[in-house]
Amino acid sequence: MVRLFHGICLTFLVSGVFQQVLAGEPVPSQSDLRRAVTLAVPLLEKGAAGSMAERSQCFTCHNQGVPILALTTARQHGFTIDEPQLHDQRQFIADFLSRNRENFMAGKGTGGEVATAGYALWTLEAAGWQPDETTAAVAEYLLQFDNDKDHWRMTSDRPPSETSHFTASYLAIRGLQKFATPEQSERVAGRIEQARRWLRETVPADTEDRAFRLWALKLVGETDASLRNAAQELLATQRDDGGWSQTADLLSDAYATGSALVALHRAGQLQVTDPAYSRGLKFLLQTQLADGSWFVHSRSKPFQKYFESGFPHGADQFISITASAWATAALALAYAPEKEQSELAASRGQNWPQWRGPQADGVAPQGDPPVRWDEKTNVKWKVEILGHGVSTPIIWGNQVFVITAIDTGKVVEGAPRPEEQPDRPFGIKFPNTLHQFVVLCLDRNTGKVIWQRTATEGLPNEGHHGDSSFASASPVTDGRRLCVSFGSRGLFCYDLAGELLWQQTLDPVQTRLSFGEGCSPVLHGDYVVLNRDNEGHSQILVFNARTGELKWKADRDEVSAWATPLVVEHKGHTQLITNASKRVRSYDLATGNIIWECGGQVSNVIPSPVLFGDLVCCMSGYKGSIALGIPLDAQGDITDANRLAWRHDRDTPYVPSPLLYDGILYFTKSNAAVLTGLNAKTGQPVLEATRLPDLTNIYASPVAAAGRVYIVGREGTTLVFKAGPKFEPLATNRLEDPVDASPAIAGKQLFLRGRKFLYCLESHADDPAGGSQK
Repeated sequence: MVRLFHGICLTFLVSGVFQQVLAGEPVPSQSDLRRAVTLAVPLLEKGAAGSMAERSQCFTCHNQGVPILALTTARQHGFTIDEPQLHDQRQFIADFLSRNRENFMAGKGTGGEVATAGYALWTLEAAGWQPDETTAAVAEYLLQFDNDKDHWRMTSDRPPSETSHFTASYLAIRGLQKFATPEQSERVAGRIEQARRWLRETVPADTEDRAFRLWALKLVGETDASLRNAAQELLATQRDDGGWSQTADLLSDAYATGSALVALHRAGQLQVTDPAYSRGLKFLLQTQLADGSWFVHSRSKPFQKYFESGFPHGADQFISITASAWATAALALAYAPEKEQSELAASRGQNWPQWRGPQADGVAPQGDPPVRWDEKTNVKWKVEILGHGVSTPIIWGNQVFVITAIDTGKVVEGAPRPEEQPDRPFGIKFPNTLHQFVVLCLDRNTGKVIWQRTATEGLPNEGHHGDSSFASASPVTDGRRLCVSFGSRGLFCYDLAGELLWQQTLDPVQTRLSFGEGCSPVLHGDYVVLNRDNEGHSQILVFNARTGELKWKADRDEVSAWATPLVVEHKGHTQLITNASKRVRSYDLATGNIIWECGGQVSNVIPSPVLFGDLVCCMSGYKGSIALGIPLDAQGDITDANRLAWRHDRDTPYVPSPLLYDGILYFTKSNAAVLTGLNAKTGQPVLEATRLPDLTNIYASPVAAAGRVYIVGREGTTLVFKAGPKFEPLATNRLEDPVDASPAIAGKQLFLRGRKFLYCLESHADDPAGGSQK
């Protein structure tokens, strides 16, 4: 009767909890979950390995058992872990148990008693160990331990058990169910039946008790009603901050919160999408430290010699690593790679994740930037970017990524001084000073630096054209990784918090007349693509986005070109399309095999390909003009004009890439302010050779959003006009800084990178000179 009244009260209390969490708590993003687990995994691995090295004869529940449970959970949900180390840990535990086999068979066990034996078997189970003579001996020990009682006692006061008899009973039951032999089965059934009654009738005292009581009731096959009541008892103690505390007089922490969430979910009583679980995840994400760990102060009495395992937090490391393991497991359980991909795909249109925007065509489909601005109007912020770079800024969420090359002025011994070098076309000189190749992450709201990384430092292998830079390739992000190319200085991959995930050293190349490198990397799923057309050994390189390992490379019969490739999905195949002087080529992204190729471009190819339905549009405009509409269904060599969808041979661009907006392909003549618009399907002109007022030379590629096209001139003037077959100018806007980099649009903001400053332009809500006026 008391239990019934207790359950009814808890039902009302839990109802109140759910009403609170249903009030609109945001669900943590899959990217946040992945980032947190990825940060924690190396620390858990380090702590487990350090414990194994330091305590070579002793298995530790806190530094090995629970961390390995977390690591194997992370692996089940798509995370990469150190498999050789997991194998070593598994063998270490098996050897530890084997050395004590006689003691186990005699009912004596080892230090830590049920906790050590139970966690060791649970860890072996998670690591895939099969039953053998040693595990049978441990099962015999568990059968003999406290066989005059109806449960198993916890005999030590240490993390992760904290004297909970519910934890000891759960560990013993799990070990017996997994590793008992057929000969032991009758005694196992008897002990479990006794424990069932004890579990059902005994009132838990704290979070550890409630979590492991629920878990144990699930193991013994208790009724759904009993499980629901146990779950309600645990849910009722969730705090307003989303976390759980170990005891009522303590603050919420990761140990209690992580173990509660894992137990509730594994017992089938709480889905990872439920509001209560989301609130717990939010607490864990907010309390994770920058190094990837969670800190919890130990309330256990010290009784062993202290040792450093490699996990942080000193004397509190044992409870902290266990807390971090439970937290990591809880986060990993809620992570779904396919769901993250869906979330990231939905976010692309709200951001500017790569060169030429979310669709690689210059369009911000959900953008609505201002129409008018100047140095005093609609400038949200303006920050100086040290060094020199002409790459496009990249935007994801609240982060703006930009790269730059900074001349340190430090002369490299043996490098020829510029005045001693031979004369080269365009006055190009090779530097003789060290340069820093820097990645910056700025706050999108303020322009302040969130983090800054020097990817590498060195002497550039050649010079660059006066209008170019050593930081000309735009970064690319998928919302998880940020890939940056500094050409011959290397390819670098960071997470969005600025941690270097991997880097690739690249062979130096020589570009035509030492104009410099500038082809941007492309990130597609697990592939990173980098095209390196030059005057020597031209290649296309494709790397594993997760590890940086080379997947494949292909030699190319090409000379210098600067066109960023395009990756498209078409009829179940992924094509990698490169625009270059000798051939436009389509590769199978998975294998590197050429699907089709087409000649006809002119030299010094810079414009990137653009996708329109079943066609890819490629063009170039140096010493000639050509634009081609190429069917994606093509096979082999399709240079013959009758195999193309269309061909146009006037007024194509040299440096700027084309813009595809609402079926019209916009581009400018060479680098001049003369605009053409083609029907992208037919190649027929809809807007012919239109002189653009107030502009002269153009390097930046046009962009579009909210029914408007934005074209930026080199002197810092931007012309805004209405998209469509008729040229209808809306505004001419001037900044004081020259602009060669292509603009980027995200939401209501337009980003312009000048020679010296990066501008974030955004109209005020009540500003009639803003964006769409509806």
